[in-house]
Amino acid sequence: DLGAGTGYFLFKAAKFSPQKLIGYELSPLLCLLGCIKELLYRKGVRIYCRDFFKADISDADIIYVFLVDDIVQKIWNKIQRETRPGTKVVVLSDVINHYKPDKIIKCGNYSKIYIYTVNSTAKLKNGII
Repeated sequence: DLGAGTGYFLFKAAKFSPQKLIGYELSPLLCLLGCIKELLYRKGVRIYCRDFFKADISDADIIYVFLVDDIVQKIWNKIQRETRPGTKVVVLSDVINHYKPDKIIKCGNYSKIYIYTVNSTAKLKNGII
């Protein structure tokens, strides 16, 4: 989880018993709250207080992103450079410019989840979904 906050998404994902769950959060306060949750729930979640642009994400199988649009576009470049082909990227509420998502899931009345695959050849023409 890039921009993990207090780890809400990670703790929800823990219900599916993945091997490991890692989040990166820049805010020390949010990190602290997430670390307290780690100690209380012991779900295999790790939240690191560091800049995700400097983090090693090369082992990720799935990356979750819920950030402002400009950062989503910038992090996509890092994800493409550093992860393996086939890595899934789950983006809440923002599209990745010029790429067609593998799947779009509607959440409530306003939000959507966009799922992408790294090194997919599904580029969009004219940037339109």
